[in-house]
Amino acid sequence: MEVRKMLQIGELSAQTGVPSKTIRYYEDIGLLPKPQRAENGYRVYS
Repeated sequence: MEVRKMLQIGELSAQTGVPSKTIRYYEDIGLLPKPQRAENGYRVYS
C-alpha cells in the first residue's frame, strides 16, 4: 500500500510554484476540491 505525505498549503505552493493565495482562490471558485483539514485547522493536500 502506498503512503502519501500530506502537504500544507505552503509546501504545495513551493513544490508547484503556484502561490498559496491562488490555490485558495481556485478552491473558492470550485476549480480545486476543498482540502482535508488537519486537527489544527490547516489545509492539507495529498
